[in-house]
Amino acid sequence: YAFAYCDGLTSIEIPSSVTSIGGCAFSNCSGLKRIISYIPADKLFTLVDYAFLSVDKDACILYVPAGAKATYASTDGWKDFKNIVELTNEITINDGEAYTATEAKEFGKIIYNRTFNNTNWQAWYVPFAVDYNVLKEDFDVAEINNIHMYDTDDDGTLDSSTLEIISVKSGTLQANYPYFIKAKESGKKSIAVENTTLEAAQSNYIDCSSVKFMYYFIGTTTGVSGSEMYNNKYYAMSGGSMKYAQDESVSLKPFRWYMKIEARTGVALPKEVRIRHIDDITNVEEIEAVAEDNIYYDLSGRRVENPTKGIYILNGKKVYVK
Repeated sequence: YAFAYCDGLTSIEIPSSVTSIGGCAFSNCSGLKRIISYIPADKLFTLVDYAFLSVDKDACILYVPAGAKATYASTDGWKDFKNIVELTNEITINDGEAYTATEAKEFGKIIYNRTFNNTNWQAWYVPFAVDYNVLKEDFDVAEINNIHMYDTDDDGTLDSSTLEIISVKSGTLQANYPYFIKAKESGKKSIAVENTTLEAAQSNYIDCSSVKFMYYFIGTTTGVSGSEMYNNKYYAMSGGSMKYAQDESVSLKPFRWYMKIEARTGVALPKEVRIRHIDDITNVEEIEAVAEDNIYYDLSGRRVENPTKGIYILNGKKVYVK
């Protein structure tokens, strides 16, 4: 009865070293949706004493080692599971090679290879989830927060756009979701993720809006041709900014995302959207007084004529007014 009636238990992994499971160990675990067993066919034992009593064996997927499905399907206790799926041991994904799978599959290990020519922020869009702890030693990771537009010369026309990104410091990065990634050192990197799902290829997007524009951040696992980038004025990362293609020579590689901007009011699209990473709130410059010839903005991008005590944006930097 070790985990009996544990409604919050959704997934378990059974190592190959396990030789028995106690009576009613997982009985009435109504939320159990996935069991990954690494017990090989030649060491599989019979389940007794209602180990998985009242678990929904129609909905719960039982993943087993490659070549062991027939043994599990004929062994008492295990054979009650209606959906037994063999684990493929390992798959390697090389950055830049199109990925077009139409169905999700479980893998014992996914290895993603990518060469980082510099230590700048790059677009990241991959078809598998990855825990932040897998990345934190070699990479910084960020997600899109918002876009702000500014009238920097106070002439009544919006003339500067900034894409604001914020660091990811914990949790799991979703599959098929646009992020930023930055290598701490340049060169070829291999990212290994164990016991996870390689999702089907999808071109998902997230969006945000302002009064004048709609912004879409669209991922691709197959890449985008130069002609499509140019004809649709799609924006891609270039030198710390998002810029739309000026000709058909620039294509987008797989496992990245691009930005599409739609004008609400017929105004011209910005040629460039700068990327600004929000530092920790403690990394601000303190100033004693307000200089009359400087322009202050609040953190939402609104101009502030007479800033009081607080945090503002001044000349592209975050400052703290005492």
